[in-house]
Amino acid sequence: MDKLKMETSDMAAENIEKIGALFPSAVTEMRGEDGSIKKGVNFEMLKQLLSPDVVEEGDERYEFTWVGKKQAIAEAARPTTKTLRPVKEDSRNWDATENLYIEGDNLEVLKILQESYLGKVKMIYIDPPYNTGHDFIYRDDFGMSREEWSEKSGELSEDGDRLFENTESNGRFHSDWCSMTYSRLMLARNLLTEDGVVFISLDDGEIENLREICNEVFGEQNFLAQCVRKRRDSQANLSKNISPIHEYVVLYAKSNGNLLNKISAHINERDYKNPDNDPRGPYKTMPCTNKGGAIYSVMTPSGKTITEEWRFKRETYDRLLNDNRLVFPRDGDGKPRYKLFLSEKKSEGQLANTWLDFLASNQEATREIKSLFGNSTIFSTPKPVELIKFCMDLATKTDSIVLDFFSGSATTAHAVMQLNAEDGGHRKFIMVQLPEPCDENSEAFKAGYKNICEIGKERIRRAGEKIKEENPLTTQNLDIGFRVFRVDESNMKNVYYHPEEVTQLMLGETVSNIKEDRTDLDLLYACLLDWGVEINLSHTSTQVAGCTVHNVDNGALAACFDKAVPRAVVEYIANLQPLRAVFRDSAFATDAEKINVTEIFKNLSPDTKVKLYAGQISGNEQMTALQRRIQIRETIRTHIQRERELYPRGIKVLSLFFIDEVSKYRLYDGDNDDGRNGEYAKMFEEEYENVVGQMQRQFGDDAYLHYLDGIDVHKTHQGYFSIDKKKGKKARFVEGKIDRKTQLSDDVDAYDLIMKDKERLLSLDEPVRFIFSHSALREGWDNPNVFQICTLKPQSESEIRSRQEIGRGLRLCVNQQGERMDESVLGRDVQELNKLTLITDLEYGKFAEALQTGLAESLADRPQKVDTQLFVGRTLVDANGEQVHVTQDLANAIYEDLIQNDYVKRGKLTDKYFADKEIGSFHVASEVSGYADSVVRILSGVYDAHTMAPENAHSNNVQAIVDEEKLHKAEFLNLWNRINHKSFYTVQFDTPELIDHSIRALDSKLNVTRVQINLEYGEQTARLESREQLEQGKGFQKARSDRESAKYAPLGSVRYDLVGKLVEETGLTRATVAAILRGIAPQTFSQFRINPEEFILKAARLINDEKATQIIEHITYNRLDAAYDQDVFTRATLRGKLDVNAMEANRSLYSHVIYDSDNERRFAQELDVSDQVAVYVKLPGSFYISTPVGKYNPDWAIAFNEGSVKHIYFVAETKGNLDTMELRGVENAKIECAKKHFAAISNGSVVYSVVDNYSTLMQLVSN
Repeated sequence: MDKLKMETSDMAAENIEKIGALFPSAVTEMRGEDGSIKKGVNFEMLKQLLSPDVVEEGDERYEFTWVGKKQAIAEAARPTTKTLRPVKEDSRNWDATENLYIEGDNLEVLKILQESYLGKVKMIYIDPPYNTGHDFIYRDDFGMSREEWSEKSGELSEDGDRLFENTESNGRFHSDWCSMTYSRLMLARNLLTEDGVVFISLDDGEIENLREICNEVFGEQNFLAQCVRKRRDSQANLSKNISPIHEYVVLYAKSNGNLLNKISAHINERDYKNPDNDPRGPYKTMPCTNKGGAIYSVMTPSGKTITEEWRFKRETYDRLLNDNRLVFPRDGDGKPRYKLFLSEKKSEGQLANTWLDFLASNQEATREIKSLFGNSTIFSTPKPVELIKFCMDLATKTDSIVLDFFSGSATTAHAVMQLNAEDGGHRKFIMVQLPEPCDENSEAFKAGYKNICEIGKERIRRAGEKIKEENPLTTQNLDIGFRVFRVDESNMKNVYYHPEEVTQLMLGETVSNIKEDRTDLDLLYACLLDWGVEINLSHTSTQVAGCTVHNVDNGALAACFDKAVPRAVVEYIANLQPLRAVFRDSAFATDAEKINVTEIFKNLSPDTKVKLYAGQISGNEQMTALQRRIQIRETIRTHIQRERELYPRGIKVLSLFFIDEVSKYRLYDGDNDDGRNGEYAKMFEEEYENVVGQMQRQFGDDAYLHYLDGIDVHKTHQGYFSIDKKKGKKARFVEGKIDRKTQLSDDVDAYDLIMKDKERLLSLDEPVRFIFSHSALREGWDNPNVFQICTLKPQSESEIRSRQEIGRGLRLCVNQQGERMDESVLGRDVQELNKLTLITDLEYGKFAEALQTGLAESLADRPQKVDTQLFVGRTLVDANGEQVHVTQDLANAIYEDLIQNDYVKRGKLTDKYFADKEIGSFHVASEVSGYADSVVRILSGVYDAHTMAPENAHSNNVQAIVDEEKLHKAEFLNLWNRINHKSFYTVQFDTPELIDHSIRALDSKLNVTRVQINLEYGEQTARLESREQLEQGKGFQKARSDRESAKYAPLGSVRYDLVGKLVEETGLTRATVAAILRGIAPQTFSQFRINPEEFILKAARLINDEKATQIIEHITYNRLDAAYDQDVFTRATLRGKLDVNAMEANRSLYSHVIYDSDNERRFAQELDVSDQVAVYVKLPGSFYISTPVGKYNPDWAIAFNEGSVKHIYFVAETKGNLDTMELRGVENAKIECAKKHFAAISNGSVVYSVVDNYSTLMQLVSN
């Protein structure tokens, strides 16, 4: 059974999943605000994949933006945990109506409706605030606290809703309106059907901005029209220049096409007559002639011939004549005219145009309000019903859903009911309105209406009654009801705690994670929203065994939220065979009853999805923060170690940290802020002080320690990034610009800083030794004294191979005098002293392999073998600087001498060459005796192009193919028909006994280890001379490894529902899990803080073992009619590597057996050569048995030849030595369950057992 997630879908995460499906390499991992790891988009990689069709920042382009746009987009994508609570007492005809009225912030409502009404709304009409300078608009929280906004804007809602008066003096006057509108339209678009249309009423104030917003949200190609309508019947001379009497209605489609209906034509019926009593009714005549038409002759009734250019083709004319649709004036002597019937004109309709002068004005809308509320102006700015009816005529069908999320006085609801009354339609409305308070001096407040929602609901009631009174014959089935919902916080308690906060005592408070004030209806409609089911579906309630059973839409969902649900209620709901079923997690008296629920449904309604109303973990703890901290610590440690060695030589040691975001190093709170340490800078200072503080004094260290003591931790690290120098702001670090093709940066600011400080950084007087920067910088980090490079960002193997980062440290260092520390100064120590240390979070083996592959690729243009041409034309230089040009003859001499000294064989350098070179005894031809070093330098550039490439792991891959002949073999079919039936089980066990045993097991066996840190150290081999070394993985070797326990758990802000997570892992009730955790010893429980993830996993395993032990004795299996199909074999894709985990087979159902162990291989080999075996199969993973402790997949199914053994059909599980094997509780329980399952489905004709080899199998089948 699943848990309900109790929050809206994360649209940003869903979009990232879609991007990942198209561009897997563009999706990476990042740490969220709560400290947990989540997926994110590597936009630089995405740009590269889309290149060159990507617009870069700074490129010339058209763009519409404002302050807060990014936040508005982010706000729309951010999920909400809020829910909708039914308000039945304010509703009308709750059980039968399909209309909705929702009170609350429409941003939250649009998020809540995303799953239930995704792609189901045919038309949206909104009349948002016009931004006149006096409108109250929604204020979304873009980085300011509620207290700040309350202070700045004076919120008006007594419930704390986000609402304020957007005055023209506000510095973000237009921006706030744009942000409010943009985020809501983004969400609204998702709700539209593919042929859906949105209508937006607005005046001149923000019309340009609205068009730009809609062009982005819906697409410019989906713009349909910008209509003009008269909002006033008369002119008011109150404006400065011209009196505005119009406003706009803007139309956009979700997707383009012929989406709009034709409207009824506006006809003057007095023009239509019926002088000849045509049965088709009144008509008017229209000329048949048409300039440029078809030319032919016709004869009038008087016999006159007329040749003209006609509107119709000849065949059409003849058809009209025969149908009595032509009239001949002047007593039959004039040119014919055709009849245009009034009835056809009405039914034909016409296209709407953008001039809506025929629609009622807002003054008429005010009169409509007055007619409903006793001549009182309850609402000051309504829209006329006729306007919205006109929109619905254009865009809806008779059964469409219409949404208005700025519903105001609910004119849209009134219009829906009115149009349904007129055309017999069954349109449904969804009204959404923030309960804006009415001014105490307003007529509405004086009439008893505290907020706009009260006005809107009352209008719907009164309008519905009036429509029915005026149309009694056509409105008998008119839906004038509505269900009221109110936005509220989640129905769930906050049961998520940081491990440092949670205590055993408080766990009792988390047994029920549903708030006490929530009703059955609250839970039911939250479940519908969570499952993506419409909340306007019909709903009935029935009493069964003293419990209330809810049935939505005749089986769309069935639920019982009583606190004690007996088996009879579960079986009643299962017999309804609903699509979905929901219960409280705590509704079952025992854990056995809860476990049996799934099996009851499997038997009675196998297609029903069953969920429990229960909690879950809020985020899985990941180790990225700890990995980064360890990398920083290790960089500091190796830096200090290298610095200690080189300080006496006067060599400054620098370490370089590559990060992907400036904010990881420096955070800013405002334009004039100096900034503060980001996450990595904080880690650095903490770890630096820790490493330096633990240093052990060594002999001769005094000068270095004195140097170290003089360096302030805050001054020894610095960032080198692009700098924002905008006027009026303090200079601050910002993200640089990355070239989409090269993935490098031409960041001039950062480059200038580096080059300016290059010499200074080499001085021991300069305290900066640790540098944070972007890895993508094209140039600048060729500082020769970078000895450590640490990559604090996710790395792909392709990035490692490119060596853009590693190349920053591949330089010979210099001392304080600027002298290069090369071989002429250091001799054999040159490699050891100039060693570059790379600190990465990638597993050592993968890192070394990727690095060597990259290095090998970089050698591709080097000479491929040693021959005379290697030397011809080269210049040799001796120790005194004397030069000699190598001719063909001199090259021949050098080459022949190399062969004679066994330095070259078949064009390759030999081990003797490398050995002599290492000890300094390398000999060259006498002709170049003083130029040995130059000859060595030429030879060092050689690699062998024919060396073995890295091994292809897929080279011996095989796929197991089903043998169709064996699949239809009688022996296999007889076996298959005996084992393919499914089953359901019933368990019984004592919960108090389980609690007691679990407490004992946890206290005696639970041992949670601290987070372990594995450090692996590798280094380049002393001699890296050929590509062969690299391709064979011999260029680098692991030097040593270390392991240590973390002194802290890097939990960040991650919080857990500990009880809920163990419920998820064990299938027990929350009450049982809480009782176990409260009963264990305090020292046992305290291990949760050391390593929460391991505590949960190990505790769950121990509890499951105890549960399994109890279940074995009290479980019963029953056969179901449902059975596995043979496609479990044909669907399975089984691959392996020949002679590694795959073998060819003759008697197997598959061409190859894919095995998991040597024991399975030996077992299969024995089966394959046995004449007693007819056919056997290693069962695929999709063939499994359900058990209370998880799914179980048996290993083998075997059919023996009839007469060869006593038990022909056998299902086997292969294990190691049975004499020494001790099965864990869960494993043993699965095996015992399998025995009972096969006994139940085969009536004893199939034997199941555990065997360790073929001999054991034969003993079992023969006795």
